[in-house]
Amino acid sequence: MNQKKQTTMYSLFEFQERAVSQLQEHIIEGLKESSPQTKVLLEAPTGSGKPVMAAALLERLVATLKMRPGLNDNIAFIWFAPNTLHIQSYDSLNRLYEDNRKINCIRKSVPLSNGTLLV
Repeated sequence: MNQKKQTTMYSLFEFQERAVSQLQEHIIEGLKESSPQTKVLLEAPTGSGKPVMAAALLERLVATLKMRPGLNDNIAFIWFAPNTLHIQSYDSLNRLYEDNRKINCIRKSVPLSNGTLLV
């Protein structure tokens, strides 16, 4: 049974909590390296709550990095999704953080060499 666990801003189901904890552990371990190049992919089925999991992960990482001197805290989070799903995800994350500006959501468009616009 998937019961929800309360976090600071929202509740996570058990499977979401496991995924967030595993991702956080992997990222923190990667940031301990002298020149970290840690890449993490959160892939989950439609409707599984990827924006909520990403928001929980980002919030925890920001809090953890502030408490761990010596870890590289110069990090960026990039969200990719097909079609216009990235816009929906941006809107969800932006709403989650509108009152809590520890994390700033930025939506940027970048023209690619083949003429495609990456938004």
